[in-house]
Amino acid sequence: MELLWYALEIKSKLATTILASLEQKGYKCLHPTCTITRRWCDRMAKSEVPLFPGYLFANFDANDRLPVLVTPGVKRVVAFSKIPAPIPDDEIVSIETALKAGLNIYQHTFPAVGQLVEIESGALAGVKGTLVNVKKGWRVVISVPLIQQCVSVEIDCDRVRPIASSDTARPSAVSARRRSVDRAPGIAS
Repeated sequence: MELLWYALEIKSKLATTILASLEQKGYKCLHPTCTITRRWCDRMAKSEVPLFPGYLFANFDANDRLPVLVTPGVKRVVAFSKIPAPIPDDEIVSIETALKAGLNIYQHTFPAVGQLVEIESGALAGVKGTLVNVKKGWRVVISVPLIQQCVSVEIDCDRVRPIASSDTARPSAVSARRRSVDRAPGIAS
């Protein structure tokens, strides 16, 4: 019995109910959220939104997935050729570390091309991601390539070091697509 992390595609509006049902069945789950401020015509309002809309992460044995699949609101386990695709533990740990650090965390679009970095110091030491520049500073984007979703965390640029692409390379459809984008004529790197 090998317990691994898997992404579950879910009905977004039932996320809280699905999470409670799976935890009641004894599964370890992760459904990270962030607080955003929305502008309405007459006021500003804060609300909790999922970092990975339509997905929830659960730790279970893929050979015994029926109890997970029959949970109301679970659409499917993310899979390739009908074989559930596990998410590496370090990706889940990176997300959990970012959430526990208490820093501002945001949804982020999946980057097509970017510099891979590792945070060297502070609460996020050891977390790997893609460094991006935003108007007010720097963020590290933590990716879950299997579901092509990301989150970003604000960071001081001097706390990161570049990682050689071979250090974290993992063959996937996403990386193959990135390589083809990198070679496309007329696109600046």
